[in-house]
Amino acid sequence: MAGFTISLPLYIELGIKKKKNIYLNYNKLNNLHYQQRNQLKQRFTVLISKELSKCPTFNKQIKITYTVYKPTKRRYDVMNVVAVMDKFFQDVLVKNSKIQDDNYTVVPLVVGKHGGIDKENPRVDVLIEEMECGVH
Repeated sequence: MAGFTISLPLYIELGIKKKKNIYLNYNKLNNLHYQQRNQLKQRFTVLISKELSKCPTFNKQIKITYTVYKPTKRRYDVMNVVAVMDKFFQDVLVKNSKIQDDNYTVVPLVVGKHGGIDKENPRVDVLIEEMECGVH
């Protein structure tokens, strides 16, 4: 089976009266009020669930690769972005029954990397690939 690719946003709009783009990274998430974190995750889930209609159901172990494309040359910690994306994204995969669970027996390998600068379309591209059973 070939892999499945999806693009995730680096920012989620949050707020009702004052719309504000929240950057999805660990440092930002850690500083939000728990209600804002919950609202952010809910918005991410709704947004990504729509896109997963084309995603197959994976019955074998999978490898997930996150490639981050930032809008500027400013240095950043790749794993601060990938940690949040991975947590939110794997939860959405489980909720949409694309994978059975998000533990290490189903997702034994997660890779995060810098993809470059894209001022027009900052994002995180995600590649999901099935692995041979028993590979850790």
